[in-house]
Parts: sequence; structure tokens; C-alpha cells
Amino acid sequence: MPLYVSEMEPYKHRGSLNVLFQLSITVGILYANVVNYFTQKMANGEGWRVSLDGAAVPALIIGISAFLLPNTPNSILKKGNPTKEREMLCRIWGISDREVEAGFNDIVEATKAMKDR
Repeated sequence: MPLYVSEMEPYKHRGSLNVLFQLSITVGILYANVVNYFTQKMANGEGWRVSLDGAAVPALIIGISAFLLPNTPNSILKKGNPTKEREMLCRIWGISDREVEAGFNDIVEATKAMKDR
């Protein structure tokens, strides 16, 4: 997920969004531990089922929604369609075609550098 966020967002926002992702993971771990603490004392030892079912809900939501995410600009460029990549950058970054040029050039250079390895 952090790689997807890094490829989809403009470079100005990448760091803060990846930190937000890490914070979300940490808060989720805290939440899971609090739920486990309170469910461990349930009658008949059923607490583990509540904890497991509670963890399955967000996992299913994330797993299903992953199939609905669009391709990243890098993957579109690797398929050889730079025009479609520019359109994608304009749409996801919400800026004009002229303003996308710098980000587009960075992605093209990074892709060429990876091919040259």
C-alpha cells in the first residue's frame, strides 16, 4: 500500500501520506489490543472469535477495494502509453496538463533509469 500511495500522489504529499499510513497501522494495532483485552474475559472462551471476526471485516473491505484501484502512472508508462499516463496524472492530481509536465518527466526519467539497470 505505501508503494501504491507513493506512485499515485504528487511528490509534495508522498511523505505525509506514508506517515499517515504508518500511523493508521499503529492505531489499528492499539485498537486490536484493546479489543483483545476486553474480549479475553468473555464467557465460554468465545472472545477469540469476536476478535478474529472483528479483524476480518476491515481485511475484507481492503481486499475487495484493492481490485477497484486504478493502475498507477508508472504501470501505464511501462505498458507504453504516455498519453494515457498524462491523462491519469491530470485526473488524480487535479491539475492542468501544463502543470503535470514536471511530474510526468520525473516518472519518465525514473522509468528509464530502472530499465538501464
